[in-house]
This record gives sequence, structure tokens and C-alpha cells, in this order.
Amino acid sequence: MWRREYWRANAEHLQRERRRRYKEQRDRIAAREKASRIRRRDQDPEAFRAQRRVKKKRYKIAHPEPTPACREMFRRAKRARRARKRGAITKPIPPNFLALAIAAFGGCAYCGCALDGSGKTTDLDHFVPLSRGGAHAPYNLVPACKRCNTRKSARDPFEFLHDLGTDFTRYNRSLDKSALLCLIDAAPLEAG
Repeated sequence: MWRREYWRANAEHLQRERRRRYKEQRDRIAAREKASRIRRRDQDPEAFRAQRRVKKKRYKIAHPEPTPACREMFRRAKRARRARKRGAITKPIPPNFLALAIAAFGGCAYCGCALDGSGKTTDLDHFVPLSRGGAHAPYNLVPACKRCNTRKSARDPFEFLHDLGTDFTRYNRSLDKSALLCLIDAAPLEAG
């Protein structure tokens, strides 16, 4: 009871004192908190990930709009991608290309899972990434599930397939050759 009264009477002074102490010991407190996080993560990684997911979900609910810094980061990444795309060999991509590519590959080009063609689960991936000199053209685009496309990122495709534990010759045998020819025919040729 007396503590509450003391806190109410001296709230401003106590807050100033707490801030001053924190500033003096900021590095030590941060190191202690980091060590504690690492210890919790190492003791029970699954619980730690679950706790992180809950915190992210709460944050998204509390902050539905992206912060200005976050928006700027997205803008910078988009500008960089556009610049890489401008520097790459570019050929027009037909509107029905995704459906044709799924038919030719019979699913994800990397893991082989079935694709429904919706934007939520399916992406067109640059087989050789733009950042590694790949072209933005039909011959360099393959259908990929969101999971594989995200995991591959800007990595070398053969290195990624090796890490997945798959052999690329499997895709060579399973490709529908007639659908692949439709893919090539669907891509308009460059004028002269």
C-alpha cells in the first residue's frame, strides 16, 4: 500500500532515475537481453519460433499499415529490381505464359509439386536470376511454388537444386515436349 502511494507521489522523479540508469547501463542490458534470447532459442527452438510468430502477428494487428521506413525499403528493392531488369535482355512475356509453363513442367520446376496457377501459390521464377545476368525472357522463366521461389532467391539454380537433393535430369525426362514447344511458340520473336 505504501509503495503505491510512494510511486504515485514520486512518479516523475522515479521515471527520470530509471531512464538515467538505463542510459548508463544500456550496452550491458542489451548484451544481457541478447544472451537471454539466444539461450531461450537454443533450449527450445520450436517454442522460440512459435513465440516469435505470435509477436509478429500481434505487431501486424497493432500496426496494419507498413511504417514509412518499411515502405521506403520496399521501394528501394523494387527500383533495384527494375534497374536490373532494364539492364537484362528483355523479351515480351505472353499473358497466358504461366498456364503454358505449368503445363510444360507439370508443376513446380524445382520440387515438382502441383500448381494451381493462382497468384497466391504460384510464381514465375527467373531460372538464372536477373542479379546473375539472367534474361527477362520466356526461355529463362519457369513455374515455381512460392516456397521454392522464396528459398531459391537469387541463388544459382543448379546449386539450389543440389541443396534440394534433386537431380535436374529428372525434369528433362518429365517435361511435356509438345507443351514446351507451345511455350516457345507463344513467345513473340524480336523484330529484326
